[in-house]
Amino acid sequence: MKGLRINSYIFIFTIVVSVAWLAGCIQNDLPFPRIPQNIIAVAAVGESKQAYIDSIAFEVNLYLDETVDIENVNFSEYRITPGATSDPDLLEGTYDFSSPVYVTLSRFQDYDWKLIANQDIVRYFQVAGEVGESIVDPVGHRVIVNMPAGTDLANLTLQRVKLGPEGITSITPSLDPGPLDLSYPLRVVVACHGRYEYWTIYAQFTETIVSTTSVDAWSKVIWAYGNGPADVKNGFEYDVAADYESFNTNLEASASSAGISVGAYYKQYFGKYATVSNMEPFIKENLLAGAYYEKLLTDNAPSQEEIKAYYEENKQSYDKVDYRSFTFTADLDTEADEDAVNKAMDELKAKAEAMMKARRDGEDFETLCLEN
Repeated sequence: MKGLRINSYIFIFTIVVSVAWLAGCIQNDLPFPRIPQNIIAVAAVGESKQAYIDSIAFEVNLYLDETVDIENVNFSEYRITPGATSDPDLLEGTYDFSSPVYVTLSRFQDYDWKLIANQDIVRYFQVAGEVGESIVDPVGHRVIVNMPAGTDLANLTLQRVKLGPEGITSITPSLDPGPLDLSYPLRVVVACHGRYEYWTIYAQFTETIVSTTSVDAWSKVIWAYGNGPADVKNGFEYDVAADYESFNTNLEASASSAGISVGAYYKQYFGKYATVSNMEPFIKENLLAGAYYEKLLTDNAPSQEEIKAYYEENKQSYDKVDYRSFTFTADLDTEADEDAVNKAMDELKAKAEAMMKARRDGEDFETLCLEN
């Protein structure tokens, strides 16, 4: 009897071991749910405007004020999809954005995000009598000043200069408004954030003697300005008297139609301090600028062949589309099976198609985003 009981134990143990071995051979082929992990909000210290988050391309564009040290950027806000982890955590440490920074958000799968910093630093170098604006090249660290042929480059006048962020940039030797000698290239050291750049400033002659520099909108009138040497005849003649008389005739007719005096119409149109006499020189200058602008358009009008050739070379700058995106997410348990994942995806697809139909029917996109 004892021998029989022992054999029974052995038989039962063999069955248990075999079942356990078979269970260990069962493979779980159910995939984890693919739920994109997003950066919900991000803010850099010293940003000039809110960051743009593209959840389709997994990309963030930051916009930094010019005084921010782009090689040492800190963050005041960083929020990601609940339950996800971030490597690195942007709230910890400082980051060098002289090139893109990458972070990985993880939950079920890894999602790599690219962060790009955009920083516009205003730079200028202005010399009296120059043609157009000086070329300021921040990559090559150079300034090129265009002067009319025959100018004495040893006796120029610097009007203003800015080669780095406002208030925190130094230039050695110092460049102050006043006499400037550019008969030879001038080399200077521009320092900011403890880093040094070696710039070279050149002057060159140009046959062009006049250029349009800016336009200003004042009330409802546009004033155009240009640069040109004071002692050079710039080759444009214009008698403003006839156009000024026509301007006043039209203005008087408009005042009469409105049932008010010419003086009252001037104040309504140009501002409360405007009078016929104090506005006359400005109006004549505007008429002159407009006539010269029309002459430039006529003299420099491109041919149809030139327009077509330019377009073919620059299609990427003109052929663009605008789009909006909205991400639907499913709140699935980490142990969700394949049926649950498929059901969630079908529900998200139905929501997306319903939202697309509503938008095509004219409903507001932002409102639809809030509703979903």
